[in-house]
Amino acid sequence: MPRVLSWQTQPGYATTQFTATRRAAGKKASFFLQLERRDINDSQVIDRANLDSNFNPLTLSEAIAIRARGLTSVLVWITNSVE
Repeated sequence: MPRVLSWQTQPGYATTQFTATRRAAGKKASFFLQLERRDINDSQVIDRANLDSNFNPLTLSEAIAIRARGLTSVLVWITNSVE
């Protein structure tokens, strides 16, 4: 019996993005720092065709969970105040 996934058994998906920003200014220099991180939980559906033991075609669908996590960008900006 082929395993067919319904909407109830498929893994969910979500995207979460975190951003942190820091600024500081002094008499001679200032800086700006920004970090971004993104977490992605997604699913990919794979459809494939197989043959059963009597050589009848079967179509199988399977959902696979995909995770992507990591630091997506770093921005550093430093300026000098020369008088």
